[in-house]
Amino acid sequence: MDKIKGFIIKLLAKPVTSTVAGKVETLSIPSKTKLTAVIGVILAAIGPISAAWGHPIVIPEWVYQILAAIGLWSLRDGISTK
Repeated sequence: MDKIKGFIIKLLAKPVTSTVAGKVETLSIPSKTKLTAVIGVILAAIGPISAAWGHPIVIPEWVYQILAAIGLWSLRDGISTK
């Protein structure tokens, strides 16, 4: 389970350096952009895969609108203001 958790963190996290009390540490924080992209791919795949299995699942349009809003929010956070 720890190997899977480590793989997911490496896949969805970005390295960030932090200086606390003069000590430099490298941390991994979740990337909203990568997480949004992974969720979008999963949602896009659910419809065709579930239909092929004989139990179609329809994802409502408002789910994609919320996902787009989260994507725009993460894009806004990624732009430097300096």
